[in-house]
Amino acid sequence: MRSVPDKGVPEWFENLDPADPKLIELLEMKVLFPLPGRDDKGRKVVITTMSYDPARPNVIVDMCRLIILTLDILLKDEKTQVYGLVDFTDCTDLSVGHLTQWTRDLIAKSVKVFQDAYPIRWKSSNYYNTPVIFNATWEICKLFMKEKFVNRTHFHWGSLDSVYKEIPKRMLPEEYGGEAGPMEDIIREKLEGRNALIPGRDIERR
Repeated sequence: MRSVPDKGVPEWFENLDPADPKLIELLEMKVLFPLPGRDDKGRKVVITTMSYDPARPNVIVDMCRLIILTLDILLKDEKTQVYGLVDFTDCTDLSVGHLTQWTRDLIAKSVKVFQDAYPIRWKSSNYYNTPVIFNATWEICKLFMKEKFVNRTHFHWGSLDSVYKEIPKRMLPEEYGGEAGPMEDIIREKLEGRNALIPGRDIERR
């Protein structure tokens, strides 16, 4: 996955630097970020949104680099290694432009990386407000997913009540009816603390 282009995606693993301006820009756009604290089962929760412009050059590569960098950092904590991860993907802004970037081959490699190769325990995947156009992409994803991961995938439409059964309100940003404050404040805290993301490394703050 890291080194063989035909079988993997080496570009996703290159320059995983918390100070990379491209990754900081995606973080500031609220594309992907971990929530503070842990759920009632000790799991970390990561939020992904479709707030990026699909026409942005190399956006999929940069987004996947941000995902892997985030996971690398989270895995430094033994509690995350043991209890695993919950992801919440807000598809409210999902468009045809976003979906057409994900070819069958890229979907297959993505599943291979995050399901089979990357050492993280995915405990629950949650998709919120998925449009009808997502259905075809989901059917392709299921071709490569193990049954247990399909069963751990939950879809939530309209009401957030079903989301709260998977992710406690105390952890969610106020944009989702939660109690953790606005997304902007959560992300600002992550950016201000990025000097500590890689122990022993001094990263100049912007």
